[in-house]
Amino acid sequence: MVFIWRGAGIMVPIVLFISCWICSYSFEDTRLGNPDYMGWSIFWAGIPLFVIGGLLAAGNLPDPETEEKPPKQYNDLFWIPIWIWGLFFIGFGLYL
Repeated sequence: MVFIWRGAGIMVPIVLFISCWICSYSFEDTRLGNPDYMGWSIFWAGIPLFVIGGLLAAGNLPDPETEEKPPKQYNDLFWIPIWIWGLFFIGFGLYL
């Protein structure tokens, strides 16, 4: 599988892996079919992704005093911005 990312988009699978690894210490059954393990892992990965992605997206806003726009920075994975991945992970984690 080929990951397509720009900028800090590589953080999405890295944060998800670290979250799954940390949550594996709290669960005996760490198979992908365990919805409790998957839900908590995805939920805890979504929170830092949403915060970091929001901060990176806020860096693209124009300066309020000079109205000058900074050069656009893309931080996404599979052409989806990091903060949307964070929202998706939080919502899907709550669903599971």
